[in-house]
Amino acid sequence: MAKNMVKTFVNHPVVELTRVQAVKDGHHFTQYPITTGVGTLENGMLVAANHVTGKVLKASAITEEVYLHASVEHLYNGEGRDQFVVNETNDFLPRIYEMQVGDTFETNAVVFDNTATTGYAIAGTIATIFTTVAATLAVPTAVYATVCVETGFTGYTELLAASPTAGIILQVTKVITLPNGKKGFEFIVTK
Repeated sequence: MAKNMVKTFVNHPVVELTRVQAVKDGHHFTQYPITTGVGTLENGMLVAANHVTGKVLKASAITEEVYLHASVEHLYNGEGRDQFVVNETNDFLPRIYEMQVGDTFETNAVVFDNTATTGYAIAGTIATIFTTVAATLAVPTAVYATVCVETGFTGYTELLAASPTAGIILQVTKVITLPNGKKGFEFIVTK
C-alpha cells in the first residue's frame, strides 16, 4: 500500500542543536556544495555526503550514513526562521553535522504516514500529530524515526511506530515549542 506522507510544518522547518557533539569536536562539514540536481535543503533535514567528491546530497536509502543539516540562517528583510533554505545556487554552503549516539536536537523537519495500515499511522493531520505523539509518549510508548527516502519527502525525519533497520535511529523524547513559536519534536540519536 502506498504511503500518504504529511509534513509537520507549513513554510520551511527549523532546527535547534540541543546537544550535538559535532559542534564541539569539529565533526561537521561546511565546505561541501550541494550536488547539482538536489535543489533545496532545509534546516533539520537528514542528508548524505560524498566525502570523495565533497558534495552534499539527499539520502537514497535508510541504511546510509546521514548528517544533520543545520546552516546558520541568512535573513535580510526580517523574514522568520521558517523562510530560510539553502539552494544549490546560493553563494553560501550548507553546514552538516555528524551525529553520535546520545546527541539531541529539536526540529519540525518531520513527516509521517497517516495511512491506516503502514508507518506511524496513528495521527491524521499536522493539527493532531503533536498531541498524538505527546499522548503516545505519556503511555509510555516509544516513537521512532529515521531518514525518509520517499519521493517528494526525501531528507525529512520520518516518524515510525516500530524501530527501523536503518543507519540512524532516532527516538522522540518530547513535543516542544521551537524558538519561532512553532511546534516540533526533540529527538535523541539511539543508533
